[in-house]
Parts: sequence; C-alpha cells; structure tokens
Amino acid sequence: MMDADPTLMKKCSQELDRLGCRQEKYFEDVVECLRLKYDELGLECKAVVFTREKIEAVDNQFDDELQRHCRADIDKYCHAEEGERVLECLKNMKILRSLSSKCQKIVWERMREQAKDVRLNIGLMEACREEAERYCPDDYKKINDPQYAKKTLEGVFIMCLRSQYANPQKSIHLNAKCKDEIASIILESEFDVRLDSQLYKACKNTISKHCSSDVIKRGGTFDSVLECLKADFRLGTIRDADCTRQIGRRLQESLVDIHLDPVLHEACANDIQRLCYNVPPGQSRLIVCLLDSLKSEGTKLSPVCRDRLTERNNLWNKAYREQQIALPESFAEMVDVVVSHPQRNSLLTWFGIFILILFLFGCCCGRATKRIKREMKNR
Repeated sequence: MMDADPTLMKKCSQELDRLGCRQEKYFEDVVECLRLKYDELGLECKAVVFTREKIEAVDNQFDDELQRHCRADIDKYCHAEEGERVLECLKNMKILRSLSSKCQKIVWERMREQAKDVRLNIGLMEACREEAERYCPDDYKKINDPQYAKKTLEGVFIMCLRSQYANPQKSIHLNAKCKDEIASIILESEFDVRLDSQLYKACKNTISKHCSSDVIKRGGTFDSVLECLKADFRLGTIRDADCTRQIGRRLQESLVDIHLDPVLHEACANDIQRLCYNVPPGQSRLIVCLLDSLKSEGTKLSPVCRDRLTERNNLWNKAYREQQIALPESFAEMVDVVVSHPQRNSLLTWFGIFILILFLFGCCCGRATKRIKREMKNR
C-alpha cells in the first residue's frame, strides 16, 4: 500500500493512525477515509489530499473510488459521457436519486468537496470564468495564487457568483450556461445543506439544536434541514445572527426562480401549468404570477399551493424586512426591484399615493405662488 502513493502515506502518517484509516483494506479506501475527514487533517496531509482531489476533478477516471462503486451506474446512465466528466452526469438530480446507495454516497461526497472549492467544480469554472474575472476579481486571483495552491477556498468564490445571480440587475449580465451552473449548485444544496458551505458553517450549531430530530428521522440525510431552518426563521427562534443572514440570503436566491425552491415548485406545479403556462421562468416571474393568482378573487389556487405560497410569502417578507436590502439608486433599479418583489402591488400602491400627494402639493403651492405674484403686481 505504501507504493501506491509514498508521499501521501508519509505526509499523512499521523492522520492514518489517529483516524483509523490505515485499517482499510484497499488504498482507494484509505484515501477516501482521509477525504471524508478532511477537516481533521493536518496542513501537510490536507495539501496532499487536496492535490489528489484536483487531479481527479479534472479527469474522473483517476477517481478510483468513484469508478469502483459507480461502474454499473456509469454504464447505465452515463455511458455516452467522456470518462473524465462522468461526475457531471452522475450528479444530475434526476439521475442521482436512481443511483445505487454506495455510488450515491460517493457522488454526494464529491459534491460536498466541490462546494468547498470551485477548482474542483470544472463545469462551473468553464461556464463562469469570464464572469468570475469581471465580477469576482479578488477571488478569481486566488485560483492561481501559490498561497492557495494547496488549500481550499472554502466556498468564497462560489458565494460571489451566487450573489451576482441573486441580484436582478447583475444576473442579466451572466451568460446562460453560467446561470445554469449556479442554479444547479443552489438546487443541489436544497437537498443537502452541507453543499452550501457558508450556510452550513453559520448554522451548524442551530442545526444540531433545532433540526437533529429531522436528520435522525430521515436516516441521517440532510434533505429536510433547510426546510427546518426556514420554519425556525419564520418563527423567529434562531438566535444566531450569522445563521439568520445566511437563511435570508438563501430565500433571496430562491426568489430568482421557483425551480430553486423544490418544495414550493412541487406544491404549485399543477397551478403553474394551469395559470402561468405562458410565463417564462426566471426573474421571479412565475412566483409573481402565482402571487397575483393568490390575491385574485376570480382565480383559485389549489389548497396545497395556496398554503405553501402563503408561507413562503411570509418568509420572503420577513427576510426583506429584517435583512434590510439596499434601496435602489435609480428609477430603473427601483422598477426592477418592485417588479420582482413579492409585494409588488403594495409597493406600487404606496408609490402611486406618494406621487399623488406630490401632485396635489404642487398644485396647491402653484396656486399660492400665483396669488402672491398677482397681489404684488396689483400693488
């Protein structure tokens, strides 16, 4: 086993003993043991393991564990894909749910690794390289910075791109492929909150206190944790300010496209086909369509959609109110924000009242000014 990778065995010697990884029968299992316990590794061992991860991310054929446990699934679902890119195929949510348990476990682990460092997500890197250079220059420089060559970027780069995507004014400048990659990342983390490294880090203690029963109930999976956090956010029971901010950020992201909120989308899928069939997705258009239907007396949503949409609307309003989104700097920006806002009708009503008051005030002042001028002239 020493011959397989002498450098790794030497640099990680203490970790192999301390974490029990040396007991594994096969070398690929030894490496996987270290990868699963990456946060517990020393700096030198982390550097070696991360270097292997980068090589395997570029060409999945070097990922022995993935190839061994997913061979049958690769042949079944991803036989048309090139060997070095099979992970992109396997992590497609429609395919992922059908994978064998061992393969599924490996794929989820690879996705969690990608969430920590964009250099392990080749698809995102290729699709968003130009956008990253333009909108995230400081983070982009870290990719080729020797200082970060052997350590993870901890999701910073990805979070910058996500903030661009969630901003209505900035997202229009992202190319379609880049948008799709970012949307996939957001959607994937709906099913495992650990794929959103910033949120998971901020809410880890909250999850253990508030959502541990949900995890246990689901057999150790994290697919219901985000819903648990959203519910607690709505009730105001989360005391951690950083966790609250991260949940608010997630709610902002889900407003972009209803497909990024699978719970809401599933509840309202039939209503969308019935009431919003001619509305293109994106830019909150489908959500606005549903909210308009919710408020309309002549249109009836299904009970399950109405209840879930009402709950989400309360969440969005709470997030806007408590997270204090920045006011638009121009009229055009204000129009965009109003159009995408879940309470756009209320905003437009208040804006109309404000304009009316200004108009009446102007008329009164104008008449008073004319009267004064006339009196001065008569004198």
